[in-house]
Amino acid sequence: MVNHRPVVGLFVLALVVVLWVASSVCLQFVLVTDYNKPVAVSVYSTSLAAVLLLRGIPDDEVEKLPAWGPVLLLGVLWLMAQLLFNLSLLATSVTTNTAISGCGSCIFTCVLSSVVLGTPMNARVAACVTLAVMGVLCCTRFTPQATLAQGQLGVSETAGGHAMAWASALCYSCFTCASKKLLKSSVEVPHIFGRIGIICAFVGTPLVLLADLTSVEKFELPRSMPAYLLVTANALFGSMLSNLLLTMCVMMVGPLVATLGLTTTIPLSLWVESVLLHAHSFQWGYVGGAVLVTAGVALLGWETTEDQKSDGDLAEGEEISSILESRSGPRPRKLGSANDSEAGGDDL
Repeated sequence: MVNHRPVVGLFVLALVVVLWVASSVCLQFVLVTDYNKPVAVSVYSTSLAAVLLLRGIPDDEVEKLPAWGPVLLLGVLWLMAQLLFNLSLLATSVTTNTAISGCGSCIFTCVLSSVVLGTPMNARVAACVTLAVMGVLCCTRFTPQATLAQGQLGVSETAGGHAMAWASALCYSCFTCASKKLLKSSVEVPHIFGRIGIICAFVGTPLVLLADLTSVEKFELPRSMPAYLLVTANALFGSMLSNLLLTMCVMMVGPLVATLGLTTTIPLSLWVESVLLHAHSFQWGYVGGAVLVTAGVALLGWETTEDQKSDGDLAEGEEISSILESRSGPRPRKLGSANDSEAGGDDL
């Protein structure tokens, strides 16, 4: 029996990649040009997931829901990952941010999957991870250069922005591994994200007030309707929908494959910024790194699919053997065996 979950998971992952790149580009445009409020945007975007609680959940799935304690952990991790990512967009380009986040997520998730989840790390998996990480590092080395036409609209690269991107990758890796550990059914994912939305609103509101009181970020609403619409669209599609799909993808293919798959946002963001927006120029070294990332992800996805297929075939074979044995009864003894000879001698 063929297991289609990895194939469906990779399709969902591709959709998440598109949503993340579009969200990053739109969000950076809003933060740089019109609404420079990363704390307020992060809290608003993550809290809006509470609307998912309007969707019901089957009675037989209620008992599978985790307690509020684990959900609190997931909510804090996700809020911090989003906040640090949005802050880093003010000090890095989308492509560089994506490269750093992808590299960090690969490394952190690889370690956490092995330590926390007990994911086996054989030589083939390690080679795929190494190939993808080498590609990400290559993309980071040959970062795109801002063009003259768009240079004044871009952001300046700083070490602080890079550090926040690395920290965001760590929080994201912790979130994906914790999701895989705590969530047992895909049916409960929307309800859990609704709870995460409540946690983000509960934890994030004091952060907004603290930022306003300390003059770090004065609270105010977007000044224009287009900015408000972009922030809301980012919250609905770039945050809530993409995060929901990503969590379901993690449950289908595992956190390591999902994290490595997200590194394909690097070539996509490169194409968007250089071809569509004409905001950056790039070197061939970056293209080579993008090819390495894609190859590593594809090979790892194939390796995971084969392992799950083998496990499924083995389990199915054992189940069929058990059914046949139960239906046929105990195996008959062979005539002429030693036990039969002894039994016959006793009868004589």
